[in-house]
Amino acid sequence: MTGAVLGDRGVASGATLSPGAGFENGSPLGLERSVYGLTALTDYRLTDSLSLSSITATRAFHSVEVFDPDGSSLPILTFAEDAQGRQQSQELRLNYDAGGRFTGFAGVNYFHETGSWRIPGQFDERLVLALLAGNTPLGISRPNPQPLAVLTNPAYSATVLQLGFGIPAALAQGIAANLKPVHREEFANFAENTAWDAYMDGTLKVTDKFELTAGLRYTSEEREASYRSGNTNGRSILGILLAAPTPTNLFLGAQPNAVNSTTLPNIGLITQPTTGNGGLFTRQIEDTGVTWRLVGRYAASDNLSLYGSYARGRRPDTISTSGAAAANGPARFSVIDAETVDSYEAGVKARLMEGRLFLAGSVFQYSYDNFATTFRQGAQVVTLNAGEAKAYGFEGEANLRATDDLRLFATYAYNHARLESGLRDGNQFRLSPDHAVSLGAAWSQPIGSGKVSVTPTYTWRSKVFFDDNNDRKDLQAAGLFPDIAVDEFQDSYGLLNLRVGYGALDDNWKVEAFVENALDEEYLKDAGNTGDSFGIPTFIAGKPRFVGVSVSIKR
Repeated sequence: MTGAVLGDRGVASGATLSPGAGFENGSPLGLERSVYGLTALTDYRLTDSLSLSSITATRAFHSVEVFDPDGSSLPILTFAEDAQGRQQSQELRLNYDAGGRFTGFAGVNYFHETGSWRIPGQFDERLVLALLAGNTPLGISRPNPQPLAVLTNPAYSATVLQLGFGIPAALAQGIAANLKPVHREEFANFAENTAWDAYMDGTLKVTDKFELTAGLRYTSEEREASYRSGNTNGRSILGILLAAPTPTNLFLGAQPNAVNSTTLPNIGLITQPTTGNGGLFTRQIEDTGVTWRLVGRYAASDNLSLYGSYARGRRPDTISTSGAAAANGPARFSVIDAETVDSYEAGVKARLMEGRLFLAGSVFQYSYDNFATTFRQGAQVVTLNAGEAKAYGFEGEANLRATDDLRLFATYAYNHARLESGLRDGNQFRLSPDHAVSLGAAWSQPIGSGKVSVTPTYTWRSKVFFDDNNDRKDLQAAGLFPDIAVDEFQDSYGLLNLRVGYGALDDNWKVEAFVENALDEEYLKDAGNTGDSFGIPTFIAGKPRFVGVSVSIKR
């Protein structure tokens, strides 16, 4: 499925990408990211059967991205994401292996992180008003919008206010004149998390052919989250119209200098300012949990192995911020109960035809409680509890050495992953195709002092959605900016790639020519994004046919 609202590759045709005037001190669109990390690994042998391992790590990052979420040439919306964080961890693990039937390890782990996430936004209230008019003749034309001079004309805005909102003509003209070409607001989250783990895991060879592995982990976590939001250049006139359209507010909003009025409420357009406590609200939670695994493996012969496993996984309680309009602290937080998953898997691996054919296959089932997913609320991404979910399926792999020069390989996966309760009951997991297939071959032949190689591959997958809401009309028709178009998915498609190379017999060097997506298949790799919260989803096209040459040298 391909399509567009204001551009099928995230921007309108012929659009010039630039942020709103003066946004974030004039920063250009783009991403700057710095990541720093240091890891120290130590292994100390205490006895012939005991060793102590230590992993000490620290990591820091700072990322600033300025982006155009409306995907058009119009400066309707401009956002930035300023994220930074630090992590420290320490793990100590005691390993036991005396060469007998039992091996195992036990350890403790400490993890601490601090982070912040600031999202400033800039809006042209005149264009947002036109956006609110939807697909009516008063709204922004799609995919090719009207000229900026038309959409920002006070007479046009006054007409939208009169016909779309029922504002009397005299007030509509005054409000239209006061709409802000540049309105700025931002919200920010701050977090500090500390976790302790204690674990043990052991494997017992019950017989020469059968072994059992069992593991147990205890986790204790402390989480603290803070939130603040506010307008950074005064109240929003359009926000007052939407959130508090009383006769008094509308009258004052139509008067000169309404933006600087001392009697109008301080209201935002997308997020409402937090008040009290310095505008910062904090929530703390503590959480503990136990996870485990049990695995059995049976080696029927040197070329045949069977296994089965059961495991309990857990995602701890999570603090989720809320986009509630009321500026009160407790209403801005909710605690999402811990997500748990019970996973079952059984499989077989075999080598046949004197080792030339390798086969592997497995069946699995995952059962989730308190399945955690996300939805967009204005410019914010909010975590919610979607209830129960289940996934089951099969994975298979085959690898055949057909001749000394030719290897054939293939994989197939069936994954039926669905939510099973709540508003999203029956929905498919995001980015989770029911079927996925890959086929390929690797052929090589010595020529002269080197060898030539040819490697074609083909991958195919069935339909996928880009959000757990599956782009359903009933889940996207609410709010100020409804999106009732069902277009944020990708139908089944396949990609053909080819590599042809020549290199040394020992692979110390190689020159390859390659083509990716040789059939120039059109497909989407993402859809929706931030613009979806404003009724104008953007679409990111997959890579078209790409041809190149690579050179590799090993020493």
